[in-house]
Order: sequence, then structure tokens, then C-alpha cells
Amino acid sequence: MGSYSRQDFHQVTGSVIVFHRSFHVSAEKVLGFVAAALFTSSSALSLQASVIVDSRLVAWWDASDINNDGGVNNPRRGALVTNWRDKSVHGRDLNAGSGGTYSPGSIGGQPAVRFSTQQWLYTAEQITAEQLTGTDRNEMTIFMVLNKYPDDLGYWTSWQTAVTNRVLFGGRNRWDFVNDGAGQMTGGRISGFWTIFEGLKSSTTQSISLRGGRRVQQPNTLGLARRSSANFIVGAVNTGNSMSAGVDFAELIVYNRALSTAERNQIGFYLGNKYGIPTEYIPEPNSAALLGLCGFGVFTGRRRQVDDAHSH
Repeated sequence: MGSYSRQDFHQVTGSVIVFHRSFHVSAEKVLGFVAAALFTSSSALSLQASVIVDSRLVAWWDASDINNDGGVNNPRRGALVTNWRDKSVHGRDLNAGSGGTYSPGSIGGQPAVRFSTQQWLYTAEQITAEQLTGTDRNEMTIFMVLNKYPDDLGYWTSWQTAVTNRVLFGGRNRWDFVNDGAGQMTGGRISGFWTIFEGLKSSTTQSISLRGGRRVQQPNTLGLARRSSANFIVGAVNTGNSMSAGVDFAELIVYNRALSTAERNQIGFYLGNKYGIPTEYIPEPNSAALLGLCGFGVFTGRRRQVDDAHSH
């Protein structure tokens, strides 16, 4: 990576900072400095959260904002959550099922919704295959900030009309896209610690990453059945609570397209900083996630200034 000079920064807060001399710093040091600065402030997190909003965002459930009111009226500790509001424009609230238990301060000072093995929520609205996985019904990106109970083999989330037409996550880090055969993959056991789970399905491949590290990838050109529809379920495999899971969710974000590497790095970086989870996600220098952390300024977008006399 190249070097940046002070002139690569542009002040945007309205105050003025005068630099009496220029210096050069490596891009790696810039990233390290920014990652350490301000990420715990609500304003920085608000700026960073903008990286999540996208025209292909299917749903976004955030335990720090259960009622989608900016976190003003979150439940008390131990309260039963029977309506987890969707923060996307679609209003796909998790408002049916037995509910989950609100648990403040679960991870990095942020709350979570706890689903015991007899608790689950789902969307009363049915979501079509096209809405969930795009026009060709074969693309998807999902981020889940979760803590799985040790040795529990239940299912975290699911959408299915049949075992040959489903999107299902859970049990030993398993992901079925379409069916139990070519569309099934397992990324290894996870339990007893918080992680950021990333599932990525493109038109040709399917992969699982944990904390930004790729665990498994395989070919998968399959797509869901045309015009099929189902409820999106959290904490079980169907609306009747079959194979319910023991899992805590802090945040779930679903897109109906395969996000680019740069986009996934931005979102993963944001989530890692929000919850204090170490990850391998590193955003591009001009990304919204990085700029949100900066707080005091942004990269101007000008060509990188490299001074060979000062480069090392």
C-alpha cells in the first residue's frame, strides 16, 4: 500500500485545523489509527451504519434498536420480545411466534435477543424467492452477529417451502441453499463465543466466512423455485418451532444479491467495531465504514500522493 500525506485529508466538521508541516504515514497506519479512534461513539456508529443501506437490502434486524426508533424505547432486561422491527424500508418485522428474551450488554456493550430452545420469531408476511434471492433466485448475502449455545444443533434462521427449496442456517455452522445435496455446506462447529457469520451465494458459488475469514466455499449454480414464498424464521426451522435453536442474535442483515468483497469488508468492519469482535475485515481507505470512524475528516478521493523520498 502507498503513503498518504496530510493534503490527502479534508476537514469536514466545520472547524479548521492548520498543519504547520507535512508528514507521510503508511496506509496501514492510517487504518490502524482510524480503527482505534472513536468507534465506540454513537455518532461514529451512526455514520458507519450507512454502509448497510442498499436498494437490495431485504431485511435488517438490530437488537440495539428493537422498535426501529433509534433505540429510544428498547425493552428492559429479561422482557419478552414479540415484535422485532425491521430497519429496512420493507417493514418485514419478526412479529409472530413465541418471542425471544431481551438481554442488554450481551456483547461489546450492545444488547441481544436470546432464543432458548423453545423460543422463535418469524415474519407474519411471507417473502418470495425473488425478494429473498433476486430476480434469478440464486444470489444472497447474509450477516449474523450471533452466539450459539454449546452443542446445540438447532437451526438459527430458515426460509423454506420444502427440503428441496430452502435457505437454512444452523447446526454445526450449516447452510443449505435449495436442498440437502449440492446446496448444503458445513463450515465447522462454532459454539460458546460471539462471532460474525457471513453467508455469500452468487450465481456460481456459495461460501461461509466467520469474522471475515473464509471457512468453506463450493460451486452452487442452483436457484430457488420461481414465485415460491415462505415466512422468514429466526430461532427454528419452521413456524411450528421444529428444531429450535439455542442462540443469541445481536444483528441480522440480509441482501438479495452477492455483495462485492469491498462491500462485505465495509459491513464486516462496521460490525466488528460495533460489537468489539476482532475480524479480518479491512475496508478500502475511502469506504463509508472507515470515514464513519474518522469523525474528524475524510479522504478527498484524490489520487494517492506518494513521495518516494519519504516512502519506506
